[in-house]
Amino acid sequence: MANILIIDDDPLIGDTISHLVKRMGHQPAYASTLQAGLASVCSHPFDMVFLDVRLPDGNGLEELPRVQAAPSLPEVIIMTGFGDPDGAELAIRHGAWDYLQKPANLDALTLTLSRALQYREEKRAQKDLTALKREGIIGNSSKIRACLDLVSQVANSEANVLITGETGTGKELIALAIHKNSRRGGKNFVVWIARPSRIIWWKAFSSAMKREPLRALTGPGTGWSYRRTGEPFSWMKWESFL
Repeated sequence: MANILIIDDDPLIGDTISHLVKRMGHQPAYASTLQAGLASVCSHPFDMVFLDVRLPDGNGLEELPRVQAAPSLPEVIIMTGFGDPDGAELAIRHGAWDYLQKPANLDALTLTLSRALQYREEKRAQKDLTALKREGIIGNSSKIRACLDLVSQVANSEANVLITGETGTGKELIALAIHKNSRRGGKNFVVWIARPSRIIWWKAFSSAMKREPLRALTGPGTGWSYRRTGEPFSWMKWESFL
């Protein structure tokens, strides 16, 4: 049985979700203000939080990190009566499980809640985050823990993973952690750094020049010949006959 907190200033929404939660065999709790909800989630072990955006005493999206950082690290489903695509993107980017626009029908609520709880159970069944091999990854903030949650989840699956981010954000470290914690962790980890095609060509060209300088540029099908200028090899003059 999961503990579910509903933070919404509309009592009708609170009652509807509470009845749904009970019908699914879980324990609901209700808070009509953001501060009451924050106090509750910080003092009780909730598995899931339904969080409204527009509340009398604040914005749910702005307090999403605090809810996620509660001791029980609950999954969060954002709800709002206002169509806000940017808010949806922001919620998902910050780790919310889903974003529902009110009034959401019971089928949508049931499906979202079921999937989120299933995800949480699977996450609990996986190895503890402290046992993860996380070489080079430091910190234990809520965002780092959420990231390691994903590492643990995908390392135990066969899913393809796309890691995005600016240079220096640690994409390679995350990829290495996924590899080390997977069943292939004992095998080689190969890093391929994508570069513009001309740079890749030049590095391959330079490597070939060091091994066999003449064969690298001349020969059947290359369209290139050379002549010496009397200077060191690095200053050979190359002529194209294409």
